[in-house]
Amino acid sequence: MWAGAHVRPIPATDKQLSREAQWLKHTTDVLRTQAQEEPWAGITQLPGEERIGVVDEPYRARYTSAEAFEEETGLGGWEPLRVGQSNEDTKFAFAYNTFCINSPVYCMNLLRKFIVGGGKTVEISLASEWEAFSVTEDVAFVVNASGTGFGDTNCFPTKGRYTEKSSFLLYFVW
Repeated sequence: MWAGAHVRPIPATDKQLSREAQWLKHTTDVLRTQAQEEPWAGITQLPGEERIGVVDEPYRARYTSAEAFEEETGLGGWEPLRVGQSNEDTKFAFAYNTFCINSPVYCMNLLRKFIVGGGKTVEISLASEWEAFSVTEDVAFVVNASGTGFGDTNCFPTKGRYTEKSSFLLYFVW
C-alpha cells in the first residue's frame, strides 16, 4: 500500500490493452465519484502531462482529440502541447485531467468501510489461495492481493516493484 498511484492513459492498441482501457474508464468513473463524495479518501484530481521522446504512433494515432481521449480513458481535459515546449527531445505531448491517490490514506479508507460494513480481516501465510477457504467454515470470498497468483502464470505483476519477499494481505469475509 506504500506505492504511489497516478492514473495514466495507455493506448488500447491490442486485446490486453483494450481490456485495461475498459478498466481505466470504469476506474476513472469510480475515482471521480469518490473524490466528490469522500474528500477524505486520499484522491486528488489534478492536471497531468505526457511527454514522449520517441515518436509513439499508438499515442499519436489514438489520442487525436479530446473526444477520442475521453471516450477511451474516461479522463477529460485532453489538449495537445507544443512539441519542444519544455524539452527539446519531446516528439509528442498532451495534457489531461487525471487523479493522484495517496495510497496509505486510500487503502485505510477502503479497509475502514469494509470493517464498518461488517467485514473481518485476518493475516496469515498461505501456500495456496484455496487454503484461505478453510480458515473458517463460512468464508464468503477471498481477495488475493499478493500480485503473485500463487503460481498461476496468468497472474503476474505488471507495474511497480515486486520481489519474492513481498508481503501481502488476504481479506476474508465471514
